Amino acid sequence: MPERSPARVNTRLEPSGTQVTIYTDGSAIHNGWENASAGIGVWYADGCRENISMHMSLTNQGEEAPSNSRAELGAILEALRRNEVDDLEIESDSLTSLRAICVDAEGYEDRAWLGVRNADLIKAILIRLRKRPARTAFRWVKGHDDNYRNNRADALANEGRDSNVPV
Repeated sequence: MPERSPARVNTRLEPSGTQVTIYTDGSAIHNGWENASAGIGVWYADGCRENISMHMSLTNQGEEAPSNSRAELGAILEALRRNEVDDLEIESDSLTSLRAICVDAEGYEDRAWLGVRNADLIKAILIRLRKRPARTAFRWVKGHDDNYRNNRADALANEGRDSNVPV
């Protein structure tokens, strides 16, 4: 009897078909200074164990200190890391981050990422998006407004920033 090769294993996760809306925010104080401190917040729902509040050391080569921009991108990246199979709608109050991911990324790639701030985080986000088997949509919401869900993500980011427990 001829030897048979093992069955191929599909290593790609199958989409769950579930639509999840996630609210992300970043927070930094002393933005860009040596004593800067940053945190990220990812909010699903009140009391949800999936909510994330983390203090982050968001420095990069050439970056002297954490910044609000890095925290905003870090929150989006963490949301993608934690959810690989559900269809996602990620809401953010950072128009700069959303433009970098959804509009400007192709141009950044065309110019080999030269002069692009936070390129490491944007690249990591793009890699996650390209590998995800599920749909991802982004939506901008006005920050520091009367949006309860965005305010909850903001509170988690502030809590993470103030926790002084680096991740």
